[in-house]
Amino acid sequence: NLRVALCAQKMGHFWQMDRWLFEHQGRGARVDVEAAAAAVHLDPGQLQACLVSAEIWDAAVAEAKAALHLRILDTPTYRIDGKKISEQDVLSRIRAGK
Repeated sequence: NLRVALCAQKMGHFWQMDRWLFEHQGRGARVDVEAAAAAVHLDPGQLQACLVSAEIWDAAVAEAKAALHLRILDTPTYRIDGKKISEQDVLSRIRAGK
């Protein structure tokens, strides 16, 4: 799920994919890449290619390490500018236009 979100971010659709993942995926469930791509208007071939790239694997490992360091154990929780941010904080920032 993290790699799918990172690829969507790279393609300019992070928040759309983030929402789709939380609405359609159970914890640890495999992502239906075709459905995810269609839902947020991404090319499924590009998304699949991104998912297997070394860049995305490295980014996913780095994010996982950062989450462990910040003791992020719950989802959804986000890391923005190196700080642990709750879903409520993210929504407040979005509403405030920050």
